[in-house]
Amino acid sequence: MKKVFLLCFVYSLSYAQTIETLIQKAYENNYNLKAMDKEVEISKQNSISSREWDNPTLSLGLSDLQLDDMTNRKKEPMQTQFIMLTQNIPLNNKKALSYDISIEKEKLSSINKDIQKAKIASIITTLSYKTLLQDKFLHLLEKKVANLKKMKSLTRAYQMDAEQSLFIELEMLKLQNKKESIKEKRESLLKTIEKLTLLEVVRIDESLDVKDISDLDISNHPKVKLLEQQIEVAKKESKLNKAKKVSDIKVSGGYYQRDARDDYMNISFSMPLAIGESENVEIVKSKIKIKKLQLLLKDTINSFENDIKILKQKEDKAIKNHDRYKKSFIPKQRKIIRLIKQKSSLNKATMIDVLKAKNSLFTLQELALKEIGEYFEAYGKLRYYR
Repeated sequence: MKKVFLLCFVYSLSYAQTIETLIQKAYENNYNLKAMDKEVEISKQNSISSREWDNPTLSLGLSDLQLDDMTNRKKEPMQTQFIMLTQNIPLNNKKALSYDISIEKEKLSSINKDIQKAKIASIITTLSYKTLLQDKFLHLLEKKVANLKKMKSLTRAYQMDAEQSLFIELEMLKLQNKKESIKEKRESLLKTIEKLTLLEVVRIDESLDVKDISDLDISNHPKVKLLEQQIEVAKKESKLNKAKKVSDIKVSGGYYQRDARDDYMNISFSMPLAIGESENVEIVKSKIKIKKLQLLLKDTINSFENDIKILKQKEDKAIKNHDRYKKSFIPKQRKIIRLIKQKSSLNKATMIDVLKAKNSLFTLQELALKEIGEYFEAYGKLRYYR
């Protein structure tokens, strides 16, 4: 039996993971993050292609086809067979600007991945502490059930009425239902963690000690960096729109062959005339986009600051309440239990009264755990802003 217990213990330890280990495993294994890696690679390829000129256009043709005799190519001098190449030549540094924009967009893909990693770290932290709390609640329920069993046996020993015994049985059934609900919730939490980490998790190895997550620098948060980077892209796009006011030149060169006549070549240059308002409209739109992103950046920073303030207040409230239970309520209830035990030794109270007082102690400990749960829920959400 000892060997079986030892093997079970070793097995449990082998699957016990710290929260930081789970987060790192998610970074390594999560399919969504791997897909985002591919998005980064796509951005790099876009940067490479942005430097390339447009492909030239090859044209082959026949001119002046005679409908009455299409095979006769000697009727008149204008009949030619030709081959032509057309190439678009970018001007005003537009290709260099396009390349710069692609390089800046590369960074956007990496930052988006960092945002997702921050979300995953926050979710895993929150779920892990919730799982640990379910273990604590289960342990308390076991104590409550054991206490009620003692009460039930004492009601028989004292030959108390059946109503009291049925009341205790009903409480035990309620606790059994609560226990099953907690187990189901615990399994659901672990499965969600496994979905993120692609790792089998049986137990989480972490304490419920209060953690310090102060001095959060939101200026380095990836969501803030993302908006800053989007502003940089928008500024470069604005420069590109200004550069587009100088149209690209299209150069065409062709060789024309005529039967029984001299062959000749043709070269032409063409470019759109920027006489409409479309280019100016795009420039105005770029400026509006920059202002919009700057406002979104300010809004994000403001939202982050307020969210952090609210979560820290929630942490402080939970810690104060927990300390009140731990340092005041629970010690007083323990003192009550000792006093009832003294009365019981003098036959002024029964052991059932002692056990009832113990159940009240367990209830207080459960309420203290709920406060710790409130703290770690806020802590897990704050992890997103780290």
